[in-house]
Amino acid sequence: MTRFLHENIEKIEVALLLSIILITFIFYVNTLWKGNGLIIGIDAPYYMIQVRNILSNGSMKYPDPPLVFMILSLMTLLIGNLEWGFVIGVSLLALSAAIPFYIFIRKVTNSFVLGMIGVLLIYYSPDYLRMLGDFVKNQFGIIFIGISLLLIYDVYNLKHKVLLLTIIILLASLTHVLDLAIILLIILSLLIYRYITSRQVDRDLLIVLLIVGALNILGFFLLSFYFGDIQRGVGFIRDLLSGTEAPSIHVIRRAIDMWIILVAFSIYLTVKIYRKEYREGELLFPFLVLLLFLIFPWPSNWSFRFMLMTYIPFSIMICYILSKVEHKLLVVTLGLIILSTPIMNSITLAGRLRPTINQSEYNDLVAMKNYVSDDNVYLLFKGGPKRYWAEYIIDPDYMAGKKTKIPKEGDVYLILPRDAPPPPLAKLLYNGKSLDLYKLPPKP
Repeated sequence: MTRFLHENIEKIEVALLLSIILITFIFYVNTLWKGNGLIIGIDAPYYMIQVRNILSNGSMKYPDPPLVFMILSLMTLLIGNLEWGFVIGVSLLALSAAIPFYIFIRKVTNSFVLGMIGVLLIYYSPDYLRMLGDFVKNQFGIIFIGISLLLIYDVYNLKHKVLLLTIIILLASLTHVLDLAIILLIILSLLIYRYITSRQVDRDLLIVLLIVGALNILGFFLLSFYFGDIQRGVGFIRDLLSGTEAPSIHVIRRAIDMWIILVAFSIYLTVKIYRKEYREGELLFPFLVLLLFLIFPWPSNWSFRFMLMTYIPFSIMICYILSKVEHKLLVVTLGLIILSTPIMNSITLAGRLRPTINQSEYNDLVAMKNYVSDDNVYLLFKGGPKRYWAEYIIDPDYMAGKKTKIPKEGDVYLILPRDAPPPPLAKLLYNGKSLDLYKLPPKP
């Protein structure tokens, strides 16, 4: 038996990884798709609006980093259905995004078992599951964090590392600003650590940092439609300087376990540095800095988003410490124990995630489309996150809440909750089970 396992270890590894991917794909699709056109998340219809516009007009409707929308457009073309193109596309993006971390952890720990544990910690992190349907760009963008790690730590001794790393980071720039920021933070942390421990500057990483910074600034001024995400970084700094709201108690309480991990690993790393065992610090120090950044009590609107990304340093650090355990059976046992909590939490969360509209509201919006004219349509709907569904289904030319110029001519429609009092002179066109559609009189 042992001889068989040894001779077929690569085949077993591939079979296990493919089995994990297949099972997780089914889990993700089942989580996203709620039947009859309904998909979980606030931003799912927004992504489908962008994809539809790319397929019909060749460009996005709203400014955003384009890479994920382009990939989802291709998936929709291949599948032939926009909703299923989104659901299957997002599931595949989420699955593929974690693969570089499997490779990285496997190489660093020299254990395919720990690689499996690491990728499962990502796939079944409740935070990773929460990103499905809402934070798709951010979620897929971790693929570039993982590939960057392979290049930064020179796992494969590739030539032209500076060029490859620069390209990968620019692709992250075209995906999501938080993924970009995490890569830059890891590089900066490693530069500082190597300078402190060896008094040498890693010129390759410094060159990449300068080139990427310059190109992103240039892109922001010349191609702001695609590089406008950088404004979020500016907004983050502005909020810090203005002293906006503190993080909620829930966010602070949720980070306690991560603070314990941070302190424990910081003590471990301090001992290693004291003994002049600097090599381990090259791996641990950047992820300790990253974890500190992600769980730091920033203003609450930022803390929530940063906390969603803690599965990255958590999975790597846990697998690294497990690699110090000599007995393989004990490694597997500890790994299963650690995995049990996030897997159970994710299964519970999957049953709780819901679309922002119910079936009745969805049916009303579908029916309303038949009452709306084809050209020069302006739609008003103060439904909070539900407005994306109204825009996706009815497909107006102009939508309230977006920075669009209200037309002087055209038909203006208003959606209200059922039986809510309409404005004067509004004409009722559709009285649904949950929503009503009115046509407003022309502007005087």
